[in-house]
Amino acid sequence: MPSSLSAPAPVPPAGPARWLLVSNGLDAAGRSATGIVVDVVAVVVLGAGALQMGVLGMLGTLGFLVFGIPVGVLVDRHLSPRLLVAAGLVKGGLLGSVLVALVLDALTFWHLAAAAGLVGVAGVVTETAQLALVPRTVASGAVPRQIARLESADSALGVIAPAGAGLLVSAAGAGPALAVAVACVAAAALAALRVRMGAPIPDADADDDDPPPPTPGAAWRELFTEAGQGWRAVRRTPVLWWLSLGSMAANTGMSAFAAIEPLFVLDTLGLSPLFLGVVAGAGSAAALAGSLLVTPLTVRVGEGTAVLAAQAALVVSVALHVVAFADQARAAAWLLAGGVLWGVAIVVNNVSQQSLAARISAPAVLGRVMAFRRTLTMGVVPGAMLAGGALGAVAGPGAVLAAWLGLAVVGAVLAAVAVRRRPAAEDSEATQV
Repeated sequence: MPSSLSAPAPVPPAGPARWLLVSNGLDAAGRSATGIVVDVVAVVVLGAGALQMGVLGMLGTLGFLVFGIPVGVLVDRHLSPRLLVAAGLVKGGLLGSVLVALVLDALTFWHLAAAAGLVGVAGVVTETAQLALVPRTVASGAVPRQIARLESADSALGVIAPAGAGLLVSAAGAGPALAVAVACVAAAALAALRVRMGAPIPDADADDDDPPPPTPGAAWRELFTEAGQGWRAVRRTPVLWWLSLGSMAANTGMSAFAAIEPLFVLDTLGLSPLFLGVVAGAGSAAALAGSLLVTPLTVRVGEGTAVLAAQAALVVSVALHVVAFADQARAAAWLLAGGVLWGVAIVVNNVSQQSLAARISAPAVLGRVMAFRRTLTMGVVPGAMLAGGALGAVAGPGAVLAAWLGLAVVGAVLAAVAVRRRPAAEDSEATQV
């Protein structure tokens, strides 16, 4: 992979580029509302237990592990806003099938789980393509700021969607809330039709004179060769490698708790579905504030310091959840505080890491770099959610919370290792394959 390009690729006007932000925000709103509704439907309507919630969470995130790398190759080969449109329509259709079955009182747990799994696969396409499109829709110097704006768009609509979904579930049932989620996903697909890209970015590793692969075996070898470029870019860049390991640890703990969170809030603590949405909405509001602060923060203190501060805040947020379990009389206040701190910290952490990866990676392989990082960091999620559900069923929520806190500390330590091992040259040079 080349360390730099001879000339930046032309980018379209700012107006069409904004549609990527709109599509991303609407998709995030639909995703947030869907998460609340699916959890409530599984627990309240279908009576799912801790192990079933773990299975549901595992299937919903399995796409990152199984399809993350092939999707990264697909995105780099055929990068286009049409990928966002197709993925959005698929998600809308799947969620629509759940809505119809719910209205007809014919929804089963396995229907819900299968739809969640397939929506997760489509989500891998959406999230990978959104990030890979950034260097093709803005000037190269504006890439970190545009990534921060994507997070802002996520958070801005995420403020309303979770709380609104919880309110709708409480007032009118899960059907209207799920209908809102379907509408948001469909609107995101329509907005993606307005996204315009600049000229294709040349790939120095490609040879225009080579004929297409003559056999299916050659096509598979080419796919693995292209995928290997993303792996080498991550593995040979210490800051990306160690940050990925840290995120793997943190995501393992977070996912284990996410599997039992609806049961923890609704059953263990006896709080309402509306409160579940309020906590998510408060976290999204805090995330919006974090997305507005992250760019000036990283300019002032540097990306490494911003990552370390965010990791420390994440550990404190997890500790507040543990306190909520120990002090159940004031659990609502502790959970709100933890959710707000989590919202700020996770955005600062994600934007800092994604901006760094986008800045030091060559645009021609950015989709593969992002896909490999997602495979590493999100590939642990399915197993962790299944394990969290099983641990919750056997030992209760306290054991899951303790595991989450320990893994959050491990993630923070590995992030500190990443920052210490970051060569100064990585701030200005692209990763090498």
